[in-house]
Amino acid sequence: MSYKTQQELFEEYQQSVKSLSTITDFFEYEKKFVSLHNEFGKQMLELSISQTKPSERKKKITTRFGEISIASNHQFSQSSNGFKISPYLQNLVLATSAESSYSISKELLSIYLDIDINEMQLYRITDHYGESLASVLEENKRLQPMLPEEDVLYAMADGSMILTREQKWKEAKLGRLFSGKDCLQIEGKVNEVKASQYVSHFGGCKQFTDKMDKVLDDYGDLKERLIFICDGAIWLRIWIEDAYPYAISILDFYHVKEYLCLFAKEIFKDDCERNTWITEQEKLLLESKTQQVIDTIKKIGNNKKKAATKKKTFNKHEHSASIIYVTIQHWPV
Repeated sequence: MSYKTQQELFEEYQQSVKSLSTITDFFEYEKKFVSLHNEFGKQMLELSISQTKPSERKKKITTRFGEISIASNHQFSQSSNGFKISPYLQNLVLATSAESSYSISKELLSIYLDIDINEMQLYRITDHYGESLASVLEENKRLQPMLPEEDVLYAMADGSMILTREQKWKEAKLGRLFSGKDCLQIEGKVNEVKASQYVSHFGGCKQFTDKMDKVLDDYGDLKERLIFICDGAIWLRIWIEDAYPYAISILDFYHVKEYLCLFAKEIFKDDCERNTWITEQEKLLLESKTQQVIDTIKKIGNNKKKAATKKKTFNKHEHSASIIYVTIQHWPV
């Protein structure tokens, strides 16, 4: 590109835009306008960074606007993590590649930015940052700021089985940590969590809880300010009771309702009667009258042999089903 001032580039751009007036098809007009705008952006970006002359050494860097030349002595001419692609464009590459295959990502970048990046480059960039992120995650350290004294920390954990190619079915565990101040309560809408830290493990619960312990311990001894929300699984109960005896455990409401429905199905044959009873018990739970619900189940279930197992299952989660903590302390869940 020959040396031009910003004013000259802008005047050329204006003239080019005016020439579009002869185009009658809106699709072609907008397509041509975007092309002109990108070219103008590319020239202005290059000029604003460094004015390279034919006699100067320069390096080519691919940016969001395409390939530009930057003087070799300019700080932006240095490759970013070994790639001759600008940091901003690398970020866009990661955004597209994380959600789709490399071939689709390549196509999207070409359609939206008119930039040609081959699939191997996309792979190298995502692989580089993936490995960098993995090393950070393996440290299992707290990524969020320390909690102020008035705040609480929520911890969630669950497990599942994933069908793998080599080892068939294998355990997978996932944990989530977030503070009370990051729970956004929006009137009339579903609550949102602004920021979370995740802990994952492909394997058994012992290795997973070790990872969770490292992150939780980094917050210090929270005692009752540590709140677990879980489904009542035995391995979770044992871990929490052993490692965090002062922590509060809450069986999430939907699992409580699941046990209620299983019990009610064995007791009430009439659909209307069963649904009415479940609704009444839900209301009591949300009013922190957990013991009243359990006493009711004991009373009506004594003579029902089939319901006995379901009753025992519900009693097993009595301590963690206590919604009273949520109601009294007004902690958002």
